[in-house]
Amino acid sequence: MDQKYTRRQVLGLLSVAAAGLAASCASLGGEPDFTVVITDRNRFLPAALVVPVGAQVAWKNQSVSLHTVTGDPVLARSQASARLPEGAEPWDSGDLYTGEIWRYTFAVPGSYVYFSRPYELDGMIGAIEVLG
Repeated sequence: MDQKYTRRQVLGLLSVAAAGLAASCASLGGEPDFTVVITDRNRFLPAALVVPVGAQVAWKNQSVSLHTVTGDPVLARSQASARLPEGAEPWDSGDLYTGEIWRYTFAVPGSYVYFSRPYELDGMIGAIEVLG
């Protein structure tokens, strides 16, 4: 059976498809909900953030040095450098070179403390409170 659509129906279907594609692209690499800058002074800026569950945070290395964004107590040299809420998985960006960006979506509410592996002992520590 050959079905014909009106122009209005075709435009409606196209707009629904475009909205779905835009939502998919946003979740893959669109703008993050929050951005933390890694500075030349070996600091996370801002050092502390409050975000809702499901928020995506991006870290951008604007330093000339290599850094990481590490939320894994096993990799920390000091217990104070990393903390995760119960049920949260440990995470690590791997090496971030100048200009690189790494993203993480927070799915578990609670308090997170993270660090940069090369500069942990210099006090390069950040905190994120995820509200549920």
